[in-house]
Amino acid sequence: TGAGPAARVATADPARAVSLYTRSCDAQNPAGCALLSSMYKQGLGVPKDPGQALALAQRSCDSNFAWGCYDLGRFYEDGLGTAKDVPRAVQLYIKACDGDAATACGFAGDLYRLGGDGLAKDPARAAGYFERACDGKYSDSCAKLGDMYREGDGLAKDPAKADAQYQKGCDLGNAGACSALAYAYTHGVGVPQDYARAADLAKRACDGGYAQGCFNLGRLYEDGLGRPKDVARAAQLYDQACDKKYATACGYAGDLYRMGSGLPKDPVRAAGYFNQACADKYADSCAKLGDMYAAGKDIAKDDARANGLYQQACDGGHMVACAVLGHNYMWGYGAAKNYSRAAELEKRACDGGASNGCFNLALIYDDGLGVAKDHPRAAQLYNMACAKQDADACLNAGVLYEDGEGIGKNLSRAAGYYSTACDDGLAKGCTFLADMLSVGKGVTLDLARANQIYQKGCDAGNAGSCTSLGLDYEDGKGVPRDLRRAATLYDQGCKGDDQVGCVSLGVLYETGKGVPKN
Repeated sequence: TGAGPAARVATADPARAVSLYTRSCDAQNPAGCALLSSMYKQGLGVPKDPGQALALAQRSCDSNFAWGCYDLGRFYEDGLGTAKDVPRAVQLYIKACDGDAATACGFAGDLYRLGGDGLAKDPARAAGYFERACDGKYSDSCAKLGDMYREGDGLAKDPAKADAQYQKGCDLGNAGACSALAYAYTHGVGVPQDYARAADLAKRACDGGYAQGCFNLGRLYEDGLGRPKDVARAAQLYDQACDKKYATACGYAGDLYRMGSGLPKDPVRAAGYFNQACADKYADSCAKLGDMYAAGKDIAKDDARANGLYQQACDGGHMVACAVLGHNYMWGYGAAKNYSRAAELEKRACDGGASNGCFNLALIYDDGLGVAKDHPRAAQLYNMACAKQDADACLNAGVLYEDGEGIGKNLSRAAGYYSTACDDGLAKGCTFLADMLSVGKGVTLDLARANQIYQKGCDAGNAGSCTSLGLDYEDGKGVPRDLRRAATLYDQGCKGDDQVGCVSLGVLYETGKGVPKN
């Protein structure tokens, strides 16, 4: 009754196989009935006949042939040749499992893990069947039991137990289990961090045809962890995973070719990878391809195409893309201006944690774009974005509280926002803070600190800060009087298009103060 030889006959000569399986089944051999059922199910050597296949599987199972019961369970689970009946399917899988058909144990585990279709979800029972299947060398169940321990899915989360199951599955040749174990060694989850071991396991997974294994190995090569840094090799591995429809890998390949770090820059190739990743629902790549079309630097500019991609990214949960699309509706980039649509997108982005969404929605309320002006609401939104280190939002919040329109002046609070903007690298925030310090507006007068902050703003590229510091050097205000230093600072301000800096420098040249008269 050996299935191996019979299977070879079925492949080489299906009609001959059907004849042999029929004789075997007629002789009350349940294995022959099970094999004949498979032929009717697939339509090999006989017309496809799910009803006859079902009857033969039933006959095999009735003779207590474990694999016949497993096959019969598949018919009931899939509703093939009979009404779908998941509780009946699980009973048959259990019967087969008790007859040492390890695969059937795994299928019973799957049904109890998911529940539904009339079967109560039972994670503990699922884990028990996965363990039996794994012990019976059904590697898929080792990996699934590992997932349950790793995720705390109906079991107490236990990374060490998860890794032990992944190791069993990997040893049995399950590439997915090897990949999961590689991740554990990469991040030190349940095992000591070991990049070399992680790379070995990721390679094993990749060689086994598991796309995520190729991707994980690519990450290690890109970062030089466990393998010598080799960006070109990383790109090859990302490409390999991308070919297997692992969208994240397509996106990473696109990143490498877009940046040209460690391999020749190739924007067209990058766009191709981003397009493939986006088609496979990797939202980050939709957004990046949108950025490329919006910029028009490396590929032809197409704002309408960019907006379509931002919409795809937004629909995929990329909140920054929602905000960018909202911004484009605000100002009519690639689409007709639509403040209502913009507000809807910006709210979605802000609620999803994107600071630029909160900032843009604040602008809508601050300027009354399609809505009544609402400065308290704008201030609230600027504050939310500022808390996420959006320096422009901090600056705008400061301006609102300094002007006090609709919310009441609060100069101390304004200075606090300017200080935060300055600390977050926005030069204009430094300028506004220094302006308040230099006259004691809402803060204690502190000329020395004001000049330090003007210098910080000037160094960060704010022309107004350079000019203001120049004025203080010319007047000796908080610093020793130094006309030569003032001229240098006015020159910096003027070159940054600050007209006061230009005029002040002109006066020095006219009078010959700090520079030769000219």
